Amino acid sequence: MFQVRNVLVRLSLVIGASSLVLMTTLYLLYPGNCHGSLFVR
Repeated sequence: MFQVRNVLVRLSLVIGASSLVLMTTLYLLYPGNCHGSLFVR
């Protein structure tokens, strides 16, 4: 049970990290889109 819980926690952490990296890369690659303007403001 603890092993499954550990795997789930690691999976969620990996998904969160990958999504964060994806968002940052999109923000850096496309600074002119609406998200970029929102972040700049």
